[in-house]
Amino acid sequence: MNVDKDYVLTLAETLIGIDSPIGFTNTAMAKVEELTGELGLKAVRSSAGAVQVHFPGKDESTFSNICSSIGTMGLMVRSITESGRLNIVELGNRVCSILVGEYCRIYTREGEIFTGTVVSKNPIKHFIADANSWSRKAINMEICIDEIVHSKSDVLKLGISTGDFICIDPKFEVTPAGFIKSRFLNDKLSVAILFGFVKYLVDNRITPIHNLKFIFSNYDKMGHSTAWLPERESELIAVGSGCVGDDSNCSEYDVSICAAYSGRPYDYNIISRLVGLAQENSINYAVDVYHMSDVCEARRAEYDIAAAVIGPGVSASHNIERCHYQAVEATIRLLAAYFE
Repeated sequence: MNVDKDYVLTLAETLIGIDSPIGFTNTAMAKVEELTGELGLKAVRSSAGAVQVHFPGKDESTFSNICSSIGTMGLMVRSITESGRLNIVELGNRVCSILVGEYCRIYTREGEIFTGTVVSKNPIKHFIADANSWSRKAINMEICIDEIVHSKSDVLKLGISTGDFICIDPKFEVTPAGFIKSRFLNDKLSVAILFGFVKYLVDNRITPIHNLKFIFSNYDKMGHSTAWLPERESELIAVGSGCVGDDSNCSEYDVSICAAYSGRPYDYNIISRLVGLAQENSINYAVDVYHMSDVCEARRAEYDIAAAVIGPGVSASHNIERCHYQAVEATIRLLAAYFE
């Protein structure tokens, strides 16, 4: 199977380089639409901002739906202090504990971009004896802006105000050994994987068994992920990051097949078929159980749909994450085996 490695890795870097915390994804979704057009397909955007792409199959009476998310975690300006710092609120998940010292960008409503640093409100042990034990919650964190400001009015004059989005520097890198290191591999790497799969189908003129609907959601973990689906459903495969940890089976070299989340099993037949295909095609894989996934939103919306989740093994999820290209290729190979 000839996967275009350069295309997938370059696309992953491009997507990760586009700031897009949940609720601030217009530029990233426009890029998804552009990529879709380059592959000769048509993209349709929902009212909530998600993008859906139709890939025709041999059996036009049924659909197989494949989804991933392009929205990431981030921050928002909650208020401005009298000394000219920015109080913050977390977007998408509790992330402040892993953001101390991170560089960031603040986007104003007028389109201006300012840089800054995420800092603790009690950062210096020279003055505060318990600085090391200070809780790293949003209420104890703030943004130090890289501008000469001495007061709240100075910040307001810059155009920064409550509700402005704060985006974290992703630090993307691919090492000579094939490791992909960055923030937001979960799930922008999965979006790059789906486009790598589509490009494989297009380049090799392969027609899948069923019509495929690729759904790129923009509100991961917020209830919008897969709550918008077309009619005549048959199944839904979410492609996300497999979490590498002490209680998981996958590694950074495997495609993770999720059997259940929060005690709720995914479709037994789909999971069994995915496992069988991985074995038959000598694909590095592992079966895991996780806490949450994108398919949850479709289930909460009470869709009558069989569902499953797969994805590349990623270590340090929601931190500076790492994955090896072998896991990326394994995920694309499993998608190809399943849908061809």
